[in-house]
Amino acid sequence: MWMRYYDIPIDLISQYPNSDASLQHVQQSRQNPPRPTGAAPMKPSRKSAFVGVLLVLAALLATGPAISHPVHEPLAANHAAPPLADASAPNTQTIDGLTGPTQTRGVVSVEELGIIHLSAEFPAMQGRQMRARVFTIAPGGVIAIHAHEQRPGYAMILDGSIVEHRNDAPGPIVRNAGDIAIEKGGVAHWWENVSGDAVRALVVDIVGAD
Repeated sequence: MWMRYYDIPIDLISQYPNSDASLQHVQQSRQNPPRPTGAAPMKPSRKSAFVGVLLVLAALLATGPAISHPVHEPLAANHAAPPLADASAPNTQTIDGLTGPTQTRGVVSVEELGIIHLSAEFPAMQGRQMRARVFTIAPGGVIAIHAHEQRPGYAMILDGSIVEHRNDAPGPIVRNAGDIAIEKGGVAHWWENVSGDAVRALVVDIVGAD
């Protein structure tokens, strides 16, 4: 009989002594081990999200300017929030159907991460550069209304929550940490931090070289 239990732990056999049912129970336990519970799905790191942003931007560049804006931004998953700034007050401007403030305020810092002169990679893009920056926006801060003609880019929220107003959305959009806003030709928008915390955003875009 001991040959049949050779590879079974002694403490498990002791629970079912002198019975063929014990072997059957152990064999079923080995064939159908209990599944672990309580394991939460892994979340992608911010590093992988940043790499994804750069890879998508590089893919757009490789296709050339003729199809520089093939990606459309999903808006349904976002939630609207009441605006802080009064868009009908003085010092406002209307761009492509959207009215917003003309003055930026509350930007604590702009960290330059790096610049790539694109003519070395793509001769047809002489005079253009790709840059990466991190903005820190204080509570109550505003990024003035602006357009993105020939200035494609991505803005990824690193920390905090901020409201984006844009002309291709039915209303204000809440952008939380990990969210990405696509900035492309035809888009006019402005931002405001209506939360009580500072917001950090990574912005990667293509602009004319100074």
